[in-house]
Amino acid sequence: IAPIEEASAILTQLSQGNLQTKMDGDYRGDHAQIKEALNQTISFLSQYVAEITSTLEEMGRGNLNQEITTIYLGDFQAIKIALNDITTSLSATMSDINIAAGQVEIGSQQISSGGQALSQGTTEQASSIQELTASIEEVAGETKRNAINANQANQLTLTAQQNAEHGNVQMQQMLRSMAEINASSAKI
Repeated sequence: IAPIEEASAILTQLSQGNLQTKMDGDYRGDHAQIKEALNQTISFLSQYVAEITSTLEEMGRGNLNQEITTIYLGDFQAIKIALNDITTSLSATMSDINIAAGQVEIGSQQISSGGQALSQGTTEQASSIQELTASIEEVAGETKRNAINANQANQLTLTAQQNAEHGNVQMQQMLRSMAEINASSAKI
């Protein structure tokens, strides 16, 4: 009964999560087949757990470029497919976020540049024309507020997804202000 007792002890260790165990006895016949099958099972489980652990650790470090290519047997194939799908999905999501953040950054830089240029032009007009009416002063103040808001939009590009709508609102206000400046300039 030594092979059965050793197999039972090994299975108990496996049930407790110990994959560093194996049957060592020198057995023949059916007992040798049991030993070989049990040791091979432990070897497969160790390999699967090591590869899955390695993949998850790399994902935890931010490396989403992971794929398990080893052939998995039985129910482990579903785990492999699910893990590969997770890394693919996370990688695509992060790529989309990076693209969106880049687009928002470019847009906010354009808003900032436009707002600063508009503010500078308005300031030069105000210094050269001393007979400004109250409405021109109001437009200049609005333009300066737009330039400040545009600078804030440029600083908030790191949280671009949360503030993208705010940037669009600021752009619309700036366009109205430019129209008001053009109208006021035409009046002047």
